[in-house]
Amino acid sequence: MVKFVTVGNMTIDEILLPDGRSASSQCGGNCLYAAVGARIWSDSVGIVSLVGTDFPSTWLNAVREAGIDTQGIAALPQPHGMHAGLAYRADGERAMLQEGGPGRDEYDKFPHEWQEWLDYSPRAEHVPAAYANAIGVHFAPVPVQAHEALVPAMRRPGRCLTLDSPWWDGAAGQYEPRRALLGAIDALLPSEHDLRVFFRTSVDPAEGARMLGRLGPEAVVVKMGARGSLVSMPCTETMVHVPAFPCDVVDPTGAGDAFCGGFLVGLVETGDPVEAACYGTIAASFVVEGFGSLFALQVTRRDAEARRRSLNVQPV
Repeated sequence: MVKFVTVGNMTIDEILLPDGRSASSQCGGNCLYAAVGARIWSDSVGIVSLVGTDFPSTWLNAVREAGIDTQGIAALPQPHGMHAGLAYRADGERAMLQEGGPGRDEYDKFPHEWQEWLDYSPRAEHVPAAYANAIGVHFAPVPVQAHEALVPAMRRPGRCLTLDSPWWDGAAGQYEPRRALLGAIDALLPSEHDLRVFFRTSVDPAEGARMLGRLGPEAVVVKMGARGSLVSMPCTETMVHVPAFPCDVVDPTGAGDAFCGGFLVGLVETGDPVEAACYGTIAASFVVEGFGSLFALQVTRRDAEARRRSLNVQPV
């Protein structure tokens, strides 16, 4: 039985770092990085996604050989349409690369045609029967129409559901359309940038987490990059800061997604959003130490537990 499932997109990435270093044709994608983050903590992880005919089979083989189940990755009868160019600035912010150099902000104009992105976002019928008894599912960013169909379809009694920022449809700031979706999940995991997008202005992470918590999720965790994460539990009005684990960052791509995968396993295993954020932080620390999602596939739970023992958290 596959215990943990990540749902989202697979991409072929081009990376440009602030110091001029770059990496081309990297195996990427939000659900893949999330699966790698979960795999660091669990040996029972599967992916639901869609790829084109030319998505490298060597990459998929490497993912399978690392113990991640890929029967939920379906092939479309066309070349792979999900390519991402990511340019990082010195302040840690990210822009999407377009022809001729760094383009507009990713939320302002996503580099893929909208319909193509939706076409490459999985639907409920792509979830294999073998995943029916999964105890945890993470939904990575896809067009919100896909989220609104997938979350109700995959909700089961006793199954933990976590969701990354579900406002990639241009409906930022519209609270009411989100209540049903956010009320159906256990944890919402936006980034600090996502808060600025949703509220259409800069907002204190703690206040943003509190406001989103009123829309229904049992926990809201704001990912803040090198500053760690902020865990908000609306029911108890508790706020806890989990620091980032100190490590040598090579490529920050996928850190937030890997955090989400680790968080999912931690939340299911412990029932504690703060401890789950520690799982996520440790998962992200391994992923950023090399280029591409495949880099961290050989990390073991023992490696992760060693780092967890030296991570301290504190109330806000």
